[in-house]
Amino acid sequence: MQQYAPILSELAPQVNGHIVELHVRDNQLVKEGDVLFLIDPRPYKIALERARATLAVTHKEVDGLKNSAATAVAGISKARPSSMPPHLR
Repeated sequence: MQQYAPILSELAPQVNGHIVELHVRDNQLVKEGDVLFLIDPRPYKIALERARATLAVTHKEVDGLKNSAATAVAGISKARPSSMPPHLR
């Protein structure tokens, strides 16, 4: 069996949160790809759902504004007298 010199490394997660599962012990040998710990996903899931809800509301608001604009354009078209020159209608 080939021996490797141990490499000690400090690590930190890229996101904040509470660790809900710890899959390693101090000084345990690990390799690339090993899951070391699991951060509680609930706050991130809640934030994602809130963002999706906000996006859905925004889409509805945009649709309403488009409909209002179309109604306004139609009203302007009806309000123009037919005797006006075409370039002003």
